[in-house]
Amino acid sequence: MTLDKGSNLTQVVVQVDGVDDIWAGLTLHENDGEITIDSLGGWVSYYQPHGDSFLATAIVAAPGFFLGSEVVNTELKDLSHIYLNLDVKDGKSVYYTGFSWKESNQFEDQGEWETYLSRFAQQLDNPLEIAIE
Repeated sequence: MTLDKGSNLTQVVVQVDGVDDIWAGLTLHENDGEITIDSLGGWVSYYQPHGDSFLATAIVAAPGFFLGSEVVNTELKDLSHIYLNLDVKDGKSVYYTGFSWKESNQFEDQGEWETYLSRFAQQLDNPLEIAIE
């Protein structure tokens, strides 16, 4: 696991043999929040009430690893989830996961959180390259 300074998302590298894909998921707790699935960006998010505030969680697939997503809803607390299906390449899968709390004052609302996720995914897909001559 790797967490870059200033980032809300931790890189997770899963090494696995004998499977073509894996699933990573977010719990929907009381199932009273908003699910967002961005298939083009390769991410899922859950924005939910938390006391008098809001909590946002997400999973962002590294470029080339996103295969799809699935929502599983139940009537039981903490047993509903949103899953991201991830490809396994050369025995590994890579994704980023993390959260934000409204009281941290980093993101004013769900829209700002999702803009952050979209930018993060775009930056993964278009990394900064520096050439020293």
